[in-house]
Amino acid sequence: MQEFLGIVKRLLWPKFHNRITASVVGGGLTLMAAPLWETLVTAFFGKVFRLSDHLPNDQLYGSILIGLGLLYHYMHTISEKRAQDFSALKETNTKEQIEFTHDQELAKRFLALASEAHVLDTFERIGADHSCTDTQWDLLSEIEQFCNLTENHFLSSAIQPVAASFHLKVQELTSFISRNFFTGNKGTKTYLYPQLNVERGGTGSHAQNQEYGKYATELVALILGSKAAYKKLRLEIKKELVV
Repeated sequence: MQEFLGIVKRLLWPKFHNRITASVVGGGLTLMAAPLWETLVTAFFGKVFRLSDHLPNDQLYGSILIGLGLLYHYMHTISEKRAQDFSALKETNTKEQIEFTHDQELAKRFLALASEAHVLDTFERIGADHSCTDTQWDLLSEIEQFCNLTENHFLSSAIQPVAASFHLKVQELTSFISRNFFTGNKGTKTYLYPQLNVERGGTGSHAQNQEYGKYATELVALILGSKAAYKKLRLEIKKELVV
């Protein structure tokens, strides 16, 4: 209904430049459509009094008016289109700038929490020693909590999927640690099944070594996946946001 009313409005009350065009072209058509008697009288006087060089040529004037009217309309249409394109481009650039600033500030907050050196060192130590300190666990938990919040989602379609992938890897790692790490005899860390590790209370039997090896392999795979996901995210942030 609104679209129909818009069409009716444009027909009954066209834009100002369209009314000018209609007036000029209409005037030209009026000149070109002179009645027959006027044409005959003009021809008679032109023949008898030799005024053909001085009599107005309505056909010519009418054609000129129509041409000027159509040219004016064409030029105004181009000008209006360029103005609309410029306005749309300006609006797009403004929106992109707002999104860029948002993501840049978000990236700075994320990197302040999880700097590359700190995160990769944490992954490396957990994977190498098969243990996790309270400080290391706190870092993983803070990363997970940060990524859980919708307000911390990137607006960039290039960065957010990579950030979501890293978030998933950290979730998988923390879930594994919470299920398979236990307090050892030192009490300051949690360890991957210390009762199966000959260096931490295990018997060293073939069965225990085999079972421990299965969990250790899974842990290393999670660590490698998390490291790769972080590096990819860090590179994407650097490329897209220059941070």
